[in-house]
Amino acid sequence: MEQQNNSNEEKKYNLYTEHIMPEKGKKVKKLAKKTAFVVAMAVVFGLIAGLVMIIVYRTGARYIKPDEGRQDITLENPAATPLEDTTQTLQNNTEDITVSPEQTTEAEPESESAAGTGETSPEIGRLTDYAASLKAVAAGVNKASVKITVLSSDGSWADYSDKEYGMVVSGDDSGYYILTDYSAVVGYDSITAEFTDGASAQCILVAGDEVSGMAVVKASRNKSNAVAIARLGNSDAVSAGDIVIAAGNLYGNGSAVGYGIIADAHGYQYGTDCGYGLLLSDIRYEISGYGFICNTSGEIIAVVTTEITSKNNSLLGGYRASGVRTLIENLINGRSRSYFGIKGQPINSAAEDNYGIPAGLYVSAVEVGSPAYSAGIQTGDIITRIDAKTIENMSDFMDKLNAADSGDIMAVTVKRKSRDSYKEIVFRVTLGVE
Repeated sequence: MEQQNNSNEEKKYNLYTEHIMPEKGKKVKKLAKKTAFVVAMAVVFGLIAGLVMIIVYRTGARYIKPDEGRQDITLENPAATPLEDTTQTLQNNTEDITVSPEQTTEAEPESESAAGTGETSPEIGRLTDYAASLKAVAAGVNKASVKITVLSSDGSWADYSDKEYGMVVSGDDSGYYILTDYSAVVGYDSITAEFTDGASAQCILVAGDEVSGMAVVKASRNKSNAVAIARLGNSDAVSAGDIVIAAGNLYGNGSAVGYGIIADAHGYQYGTDCGYGLLLSDIRYEISGYGFICNTSGEIIAVVTTEITSKNNSLLGGYRASGVRTLIENLINGRSRSYFGIKGQPINSAAEDNYGIPAGLYVSAVEVGSPAYSAGIQTGDIITRIDAKTIENMSDFMDKLNAADSGDIMAVTVKRKSRDSYKEIVFRVTLGVE
């Protein structure tokens, strides 16, 4: 018991035991004194070292002289560099033209130069002559151009001089046949043609083709000698890079002229019962209009319609003249397009070889209610023959269609895909009117 009490007293004593710690302020003061001493010694050492260096430099300068063989470094002076012979020679068919450094630096040309005498260099002269010849060709083309005005039965009047115009493409003793835009003349009761010499004549609508956007009107012959007849050229001979002249409504005035080159000669546009090659030029236009693209002989190589310009970009393009020649002839003769009612594309050789698809005209679409639809022709059929004529592409199909009249019955042979082969079926199609 007594031992336990002693233990408790010891524990109580331990609770009140104090440990004496050194004061923190004294350590900080000692550290500050040491730091100040080190800094002071560093400053003193720096002053002594600087003084020694000054004494050494001044003493050495008396006895040590600079290297007498050392050369100064200088930057190259461009004016001191001799000029190289920069004479350039431009070769041409007539003479050599030289441009020397003296001629390029002097402000005034020598008295015997072309600029001083007012003479034109051969290159500029040839360019001017060529431009004049193109202008003469364009003037000849414009002699065949016609301004169209129309009048409806309710008395409203429309002047298409700022939208469309026409071109005389044929003529006989009774009058002139003018190729123009379908939308400009169809649906109006009175049509008047004004020729470039100011003479005018009443016209009648001969025929129109809504698919291509072309129509032909006939104007009674006048006594003017200024009327020319435009010729259709061979557009199949045209290639990219050929120089061309555009005439028509390019910028809203109905009689504009543009010059350029063929940018693309491989375009193609498919429509209902037709497909036409396209020529695209680098000539720009601002509005959807009607016109023609001609070669440097003044022959029409492409017909520009609103059907094309309304869908195209700002570069002028048109139907190849060779491709629409038969259509234009039919319109002149008052024959409208016979209606079959399909859209098609030719089967290329790769499809034949790789997939075993028969050669012919692939039917990509059939218009509901058309003669083809009524006869039973379906999308996916391949037309291989019409009557006795083999059909390999759209041109073959169009040739057969253009030679027929509405009401004619055609024996159309197609190949239709079955489970593992193509079956041949013959349909009898009665052509309608577009």
